Amino acid sequence: MSLKPLLEDERPVGSSWQSSAVMPIGAGTYINAFPVSIPASQAVTRIPLPRPDIGRRELEREHRTSLFIHDGAAWTAKSVSGQTQVGIAPQQHLPVHVFNLREALRAQAERLGWDFWIQHGEMSAVRPDVRETVDLFAIQSVLKARAVWEGLQAKELLLVASASVRWLVDRPLSDAAVQSIAIGEYVMRRAGVTHGPRRGRVDGFQNGKVLLADRGGGTPRAVSAAEYQLVARPALVHRLILASGRNYADASLTYSKLLAASGTLRREDNRTPNQYAVKDRFTETEGLLEAFGRDLTLANGETASIAEAPREIFPTTGPARAAWSATTMKEPKLRFDAAIPSRVDTRAYQGLRMYGAYSLQGLERAPRILLAYPSASHQEVERFGDKLLAGSGSYPGFARLFGMPRDRTPVVERLRLPSGDDFRKVPLLRAALDRWASEPRDEEPDLALVVVPHTDRWVTDTPYYVAKEFFANRGTPSQMVTQELLHNTGRLGWSMANIALAAFAKLGGVPWVVDARGQDSDLVVGVGRADINDGDGGRRRTFGYAVAFVSNGSYLATHSRPPATDDADYEQRLTEAVKEALEEGRNADLETERVVIHLAHRTGEREIRAAQGALAAAQMEHLPVAFLRVDDTSLFEFLDGTDKRYAPPKGLTLRLGERRALLQVESLTAFGPARRPLLIELDERSSVSPNDFGGLVLQIFRLGHANWRGFNARSKPVTLFYGERLAELVGYMNQRGAWDPATMDAGLRRRPWFL
Repeated sequence: MSLKPLLEDERPVGSSWQSSAVMPIGAGTYINAFPVSIPASQAVTRIPLPRPDIGRRELEREHRTSLFIHDGAAWTAKSVSGQTQVGIAPQQHLPVHVFNLREALRAQAERLGWDFWIQHGEMSAVRPDVRETVDLFAIQSVLKARAVWEGLQAKELLLVASASVRWLVDRPLSDAAVQSIAIGEYVMRRAGVTHGPRRGRVDGFQNGKVLLADRGGGTPRAVSAAEYQLVARPALVHRLILASGRNYADASLTYSKLLAASGTLRREDNRTPNQYAVKDRFTETEGLLEAFGRDLTLANGETASIAEAPREIFPTTGPARAAWSATTMKEPKLRFDAAIPSRVDTRAYQGLRMYGAYSLQGLERAPRILLAYPSASHQEVERFGDKLLAGSGSYPGFARLFGMPRDRTPVVERLRLPSGDDFRKVPLLRAALDRWASEPRDEEPDLALVVVPHTDRWVTDTPYYVAKEFFANRGTPSQMVTQELLHNTGRLGWSMANIALAAFAKLGGVPWVVDARGQDSDLVVGVGRADINDGDGGRRRTFGYAVAFVSNGSYLATHSRPPATDDADYEQRLTEAVKEALEEGRNADLETERVVIHLAHRTGEREIRAAQGALAAAQMEHLPVAFLRVDDTSLFEFLDGTDKRYAPPKGLTLRLGERRALLQVESLTAFGPARRPLLIELDERSSVSPNDFGGLVLQIFRLGHANWRGFNARSKPVTLFYGERLAELVGYMNQRGAWDPATMDAGLRRRPWFL
């Protein structure tokens, strides 16, 4: 599955290119956005549009320059023959200043010989040096940036900047092993080659040439295979190592070394998360800015200057009313009993131990669990099954952890599967599962616990996906446990509770909800999309999904349709899925007072139209509705200068404008550094007031604490996290063959089977 055509890997990076001029930030709190100074007045060319429907590219061909359409005209900082120049101040025509700054960045990159592109307004400039080589792969440093106007009281021109990396295959496309995995992948022109397109996607090979796909669907362009190299996505790393005649262990080790060289893992062991990733990334960013240059020449000859220091912000204990002031949200309380409001705790595991689960609905009888495993692992699996039910160490056992009566302790049925190399052979495993399915039985299992070997998630011809697909098609949720985990007694002890938690949720139980009394009448629906392909570089299709929750985090259901190849078909299918998700509130007797739609970062006009159409079809258009874009892929990052790792506190919230905010939903833990903050934006088509925005941001923070995948699971709001998990599974399953999540049993849709 490809969520976007990656031309770089967005990971924390190390400090290989640190400049001696880089200075540490002060003992304050900052965002990685640098103020940009521009002239008090500058001359720009304003070209009136000859007609309202004229396209930008048509005008650019006519005037032979890049243009920006804004306020009924086309704009550029360049002088254009026969067109009038006007003077604009820094606070006038703000989008024009952003466009001019982007063009200045592009010109600077061309002068330096840095590869440069813009995608969705985000700029990437690649330093041409190879920073480091790991096995068959070369690592390059990437400066990513976005010009923005932000500020609650007064807008300020900022350059949000962050360091990243690009992985390249350090072999030409003329190499046989590289060619064997190249179809459908993206390529770059090799260093020193000056002719041919800079980048493209591989459509095929012919007579020593690589055929690069034409964006317009025309005839592919043939260029020398020896002059191009592949961009290395994580999945491609694995495939190339195997294509070179090496094994799975080599592939996993190489991938870990690449992560360590890129700063995600510690180099000492290629395994432990790098606790200094935020600081390393910012230091790398500073070094790249120094190398790129902070003074940029605009097309009109004027200069824009990037500040030496990032924008400081000012956390406060009260309401954030002053310019660039921020607040910190408190950890929400979790509720563990639907009838007794006082049964709350901020800690999920300790709350379950004290009070049991919030609801045992769906578990009115002892659940039936099928334990499927390779026959050679019989003794280890028996011990695991006994400990899962009865307990081990601080883990009290399945029924006790969730407060289930003893007569509802799960009943376990065992299924022995092929062992050794036979277990990895997909046809043999599938045949064994089919034989089990053909046997007569009084009742189907409520959950399948399947022991499988560890494999990377993008390798789809594996026992993991065979079992996942097999049981999903039968309406049975499944939980995978790796053989490696069973062998690691140290990890297994603390993993037991996480396995039990996910299993309990998949059985239909509600472990906990967020305590939001008086604010739990919203129906919250996460809407997202993902692009998936058939696994062989073939056609791409668009998959849309809708995940419904009560605003306290209680999961209702997931709805989706088969991936679509046509935009109109996709929008229609998504409208149907969102409509069904909206109706889940009615089915659950929820007295909905407001509908909140969370839109994932890749969504746009079609997703909002689908949601609006679904509201009308579900006869809910009379309710107040909030459309919130919740983006976890923005370049923004908080930096805490009082922490030696620059790690920001969880809950830190900064209003960027009336309808925009940053929210830090994670903090540094033993499991690794915090991920970037969420960028949240209230769409103007919402029928709620911007005065409600603060409460909606708080709701997103709370929904980050309703993740039932594990006790240390990500704090991303479940409206996004659950949908992304579903999209990932659907994408990988579709690489094995056409798999339609819409055909699933209705009961399965109302359980988070994809966790």
